Amino acid sequence: MQWYTLCFLKQGTKVLLLNRQKNPWMGRWTGVGGKIEVGETPLNSAIREIKEETTIDVSELFYGGQLL
Repeated sequence: MQWYTLCFLKQGTKVLLLNRQKNPWMGRWTGVGGKIEVGETPLNSAIREIKEETTIDVSELFYGGQLL
C-alpha cells in the first residue's frame, strides 16, 4: 500500500492550491503533497513535498489527521 501526504498552506484567509499538470489529476485544483518515501515520516514527507512543489520553507505544520 502506498501512503501520501496532502497539505493546505494558509496565509490569513487564503489557501494555496495547485492546478495539477499530470494525470490522473491533471486540470484539477488540489493541495500540495505526494507519496511518502520509504523510511520517511509523514511530517518529513510533507515538509519535502511543500519545498519541492512550491519552494516554500515551512516552519510550522498543523496535523489535521489521517484517512485509512
